[in-house]
Amino acid sequence: MPEVVNFPNTVAEIRAQASEWIAKMQSGPLSDVEQAELKVWVAQSRTHEVELKTMAENWDRLHSLGKKHSATFSESSNTEYERKNTNTWSKFALKTAAVISFLALIPLVYMLSINPNSKFDTNGVFVTKIGAQKTINLSDGSVVFLNTNSELRVNYNEDSRNLTLIRGEASFDVAKDKLHPFVVKAGNGDVQALGTSFAVRLNGEKVDVLVSHGTVRVRASDTNTNTNTNTNAKDERTEKQKVEVSNAEQSVIARAGNRVVFEKRKVESVTVEAQETLDRELYWRKGFLDFNQIPLAQVVSEVARYTDYKIVISDPTLEHLKVGGYYPIDNIETIFETLEMNFNLEVTELDGNTFLIKKSYKT
Repeated sequence: MPEVVNFPNTVAEIRAQASEWIAKMQSGPLSDVEQAELKVWVAQSRTHEVELKTMAENWDRLHSLGKKHSATFSESSNTEYERKNTNTWSKFALKTAAVISFLALIPLVYMLSINPNSKFDTNGVFVTKIGAQKTINLSDGSVVFLNTNSELRVNYNEDSRNLTLIRGEASFDVAKDKLHPFVVKAGNGDVQALGTSFAVRLNGEKVDVLVSHGTVRVRASDTNTNTNTNTNAKDERTEKQKVEVSNAEQSVIARAGNRVVFEKRKVESVTVEAQETLDRELYWRKGFLDFNQIPLAQVVSEVARYTDYKIVISDPTLEHLKVGGYYPIDNIETIFETLEMNFNLEVTELDGNTFLIKKSYKT
């Protein structure tokens, strides 16, 4: 079932949230993600912006009032009661001054001056060549890690954050914004983030989703999402057609540690992966491939994604040889050295672009 989201609909609730933002800014500089979240929060309505500015102005007035009362009480020291209140107001004024001092260091006005088109600044198509990787910082604070030989289309609009994985693999660290769903389309389906980090790998018609943090909704359907490039197109289907499509879809909620594999309209499997497996499979984000006793054939298949070289295993019996180790993506040929040194194999270069792996008979 769709996630039900309750949004603040009273000034009191918005004011309370504005107060929380002021408190956050008092405690220290906002991170890049927090600044992006603040912009999203302010952009929800004119009321949000006004309440935050009003809250900041109130702090300023309290600061001035604190200084005035502090000076007045300092001149009156006739009773212990007055001295006690002087100390109280002095402490309050100091705290208030600290807040204003901090706010003066933060370009708050800049953060509140939101360019209505800024959310579209990172719209476009991003591509990586074989063996290359790319980090994409999106306008909302989300971060995309694009793996080798991949293509991603980003199309944010007023209502949602739409991305399409055209080929390859990408990992997503999603900035929270419940008003604008973050949806990644891949193959015959899509993945909607519900506040999370996850990776999507497209292999032919099969899509592999790995959730490292949070929750996602995975939906498989009959329609290939890559065929519809206009994500702003109006849905002109009849209600009957919408029902038919809904009946032809499968969707699941996946949580941290889950792997979901789907193809066309069918969710093939939902499994739970160990944390060690999650870390290993996402190690490419750090520029390495991490193999832990997996068949040589699988290693070669994975390595082939990062190089133009053609790698051939001459003897089928070697395909099941278990291989492990860490290998830098930007120097993937080091795996050949490891195979020769540690696995009694010989790697021969045939024509400058093809490498043959065979059993070594050297003593």
